[in-house]
Amino acid sequence: MQKFLATLATGALLASAAIPAAALAQDGVAVTQIVVTGKHKKQWDKGSALERKGLDARAKAQKQLAEANRDVIDAQTKRDTNQDKAENASGDFRQLTAVMPVFTSGTEAARWARQVDQAASRWAKSDSRSVEGAKDLRSAMKAQSKAQEAVDKAQAQIDQGQSLMAEAERRSMVATSKN
Repeated sequence: MQKFLATLATGALLASAAIPAAALAQDGVAVTQIVVTGKHKKQWDKGSALERKGLDARAKAQKQLAEANRDVIDAQTKRDTNQDKAENASGDFRQLTAVMPVFTSGTEAARWARQVDQAASRWAKSDSRSVEGAKDLRSAMKAQSKAQEAVDKAQAQIDQGQSLMAEAERRSMVATSKN
């Protein structure tokens, strides 16, 4: 039994010693690395810088686009909510004024007049806010469009940089294979 345990322990020790060697062997596996010769290095560097600049610009533009999208949604909500409120207040006003009631006292007439005034005020206030929401929406949509253009421009810059890098790599490989 002790001999079995000693054999097991020895096997475990050998296995643990073999793991780092295997791991080191895996690290020694050839990793393809992009090598660009000096002649094409300038083009590679230009492409790399362009890509980096584009990535930074795209991140900024995407943040602005997200804010613009949020502003568009807020403006649409403001416009639509107040449009509904204006329609409801208009309906209340029309219902109150559709038929001229007959009052038996000045108190009844004053109460009716307050109700009409409140409905008219709600209607005017909601209508004004709806118009303001529509104006905000136009402005937000314009900002959204500009932000989307900035994202597209940044993406084009990234693509151009990657294209320059790929072309430099290709030319370098062709030049290396000729030697």
